[in-house]
Amino acid sequence: MQKVGLGIREDWEGRNLRLEAAWIYANGGFSKDEAIALASKNVAELLGMKDGVEGVAAEDWVAYEGDFFGMSGRVRAVSAAGAATVDLF
Repeated sequence: MQKVGLGIREDWEGRNLRLEAAWIYANGGFSKDEAIALASKNVAELLGMKDGVEGVAAEDWVAYEGDFFGMSGRVRAVSAAGAATVDLF
């Protein structure tokens, strides 16, 4: 089986990447985990980033409220490695 990933051509397309993954999930053939991997883990592996994304620490995270794939899903918290606080929205 071939490994594939979703990419973007321009920076602004990044904000819609989760919706592209949702579209792929909704149209069959992929589980939710596989669709999420298309926009995250698979891309990192294809680019040779075996330990994750370069410059992104394991402590960096984003928390969503609701379904990650749903139009009503919203970012509610963001944390960056070394930050003294967690940003809440």
